[in-house]
Amino acid sequence: MKMENRKPIASMIAVACAVVLAAGQSQAAFTGFTAEEGYTNGYLRGQNNWQTAWSDTNLPPTAYEVDTTAAGYGGALGIAVMNEGWAFWSESVDLVNRGDTAVAKAVFRYNAQGQTPAANGQLMEIAFLGTGGNDQIRVTLRRTEKRPNDGNRSRMSFQLASTGTGGLSALALESHYEAHNGVGTTGIGQSDWLEFTAKLMRGKTRLDWKLDVIVKNLQTGEVAIAGRWTIKSSSNFFNVGNYIARLNGKDIVENNIVAGSRQIDSYEIYSYPQTILYDEVCDGNIDGAKSKTEETSTQGASGNWTIDNSDPWYHWGYLASVNFIGSVGHDAFGKFGSHKSSDWAVNQTGRKWISGIGRSPDIGETVEWSVNYRMTAAPGDIDQPHLDLYLTANGIALTSGTDASTKIAYATNQVADVEATYPNEYMKMLGVRISQYNSHMAIHLRPAINYSSVGSSNTVTGFIPLSDIGIAGTDREGDHLNVAFRAKKLETPTLWDCSVIISNIDTGATWTFAEDGLANAPLYYSGASIYPTVYSPKAFNDGDGFEIDDLICRIYYSYAFTGPWNIYATEHGLSGVKTADWDNDGMNDWGEYVFGGNPTNPASMGALPTYDGVSGAYTFPLRGDPTIVAHVMTNADLVNGAWGLFETISVGTADGVVSNYTSIVDTVGSAGYIKLEVE
Repeated sequence: MKMENRKPIASMIAVACAVVLAAGQSQAAFTGFTAEEGYTNGYLRGQNNWQTAWSDTNLPPTAYEVDTTAAGYGGALGIAVMNEGWAFWSESVDLVNRGDTAVAKAVFRYNAQGQTPAANGQLMEIAFLGTGGNDQIRVTLRRTEKRPNDGNRSRMSFQLASTGTGGLSALALESHYEAHNGVGTTGIGQSDWLEFTAKLMRGKTRLDWKLDVIVKNLQTGEVAIAGRWTIKSSSNFFNVGNYIARLNGKDIVENNIVAGSRQIDSYEIYSYPQTILYDEVCDGNIDGAKSKTEETSTQGASGNWTIDNSDPWYHWGYLASVNFIGSVGHDAFGKFGSHKSSDWAVNQTGRKWISGIGRSPDIGETVEWSVNYRMTAAPGDIDQPHLDLYLTANGIALTSGTDASTKIAYATNQVADVEATYPNEYMKMLGVRISQYNSHMAIHLRPAINYSSVGSSNTVTGFIPLSDIGIAGTDREGDHLNVAFRAKKLETPTLWDCSVIISNIDTGATWTFAEDGLANAPLYYSGASIYPTVYSPKAFNDGDGFEIDDLICRIYYSYAFTGPWNIYATEHGLSGVKTADWDNDGMNDWGEYVFGGNPTNPASMGALPTYDGVSGAYTFPLRGDPTIVAHVMTNADLVNGAWGLFETISVGTADGVVSNYTSIVDTVGSAGYIKLEVE
């Protein structure tokens, strides 16, 4: 993940930190529209290899204009004003192999002067285009028409599309309140500075690109709107292998914004390769859901959580024809689904990924089924099951959205003697149950035993005090947690090593509970017919319940959890993908590992490099891991110069301790740039 000072400071060295996986493989280009980079006031077209709309010489090139004297984010000088139309920088990136990822990022703001008169004002669009052609994958951030039944509050939404033969027609997704951008509820006022990031990861085929989009309010630190989807492209787009990223925005009238107020502080595009550690089965993302309205009841909603309702692969099956998500809300992490007694949610129901995991897990591979989860506890002493997260060998055949004959665990307990209608269903599943037991969270990893009553059984794998997850006194709403259930298929027939890692996103604490050698023959021999399922096992009655988001199922390869980095990833409940950014703080997980940060706490990114302009000492921390190699890179001129290797430092210790390293950089000249690349 590349982090740079956005504007150079005269007579000083500008320090940057770039964390990439292999020196020379990461492609990166950043601009802050500054005079130091060679920009001049006037039209953007033709400056520093930018092309814009109105490129015909007979038309005025007013689509984008540069002002090197205007203050941008943080007060540094230099912006580009988007009036309307498209613009792209002739910087391209290669996405050739599975896992190769392109990132385009724009920091911008705007000034709204009322509700948009159009249903879908195109405020800012990022489109990835194959070089030499027009086929693309794009995401548009839109100002969305007000809704009279929602207090006429101003909204924002995403629209997705991919063009060319076999692409995805434009698809509008659900909206979030524009107030998360800093604009007033009536749609009037200047937004805060927003960071609009689109990540596109190449999949196995044209049918499984991963598009991850986040709009973050830089002034509040909160996620304003986000989403993650699997999206298909045309064959032409998939086969090109080289791509540019294009900005686009419709005129100010359609968006109802003040003329000249759509200001871009900086823009960057970069790419990186990544080792593929898993095959992704599904991602139930509430942020990117199509049929959920923020802060309103979902009574009667269809329950689909993904983008393509016409394809069964993108469909969640009911375990009962009632709502599982009762309402949708928004917090600093984005949108979430709520299942509480105060919602329209109906208990003893859930959702199942009806297509199964797609392939049979090999011996030594691990199936992970995870969710972002937040408990709301009941007051006083209580013995209350909350959430079941499990894998089952019992499929579900959709019939108008439901199939009453295959309601897995459709009773208080997952045991045969209670649900006589569906005998031995519990024997077909492996998973974890989260319960509240008085002042503790109880963790169960043995679903074949009756644990409807925690206090009367010995089936609890472990406990976590509620105070450790943010629940104390009258505060009954807990911290944000990630719950990751893992089942590793062993060489011994029918046996699985099972564990659950619970990570506190707010504090960084983690807990791991394990039950090795659990026998489950139906799952062991089911091949691809293993179905990730989430379920609410018992009614909530006292304001208690839970919030969830990001239900993700993956099959990790056998080598995914070996070595010091992967051990660290396992301890923190990470995916193991170095370029992932689990806590969305701008530093990828590998960077937090290297610099001593906490990858599950946005407030802790570790110690970043520093520069002493007097001594020339460029100091940076590195973890004690002999696989880490750091390259100090320098560049005297971002416009005409090139990054060159100044020094390479290899870590010689293996103790896991983060220590400081220093490189004395020659500071010839009045300005320059330093960055650190770590592999």
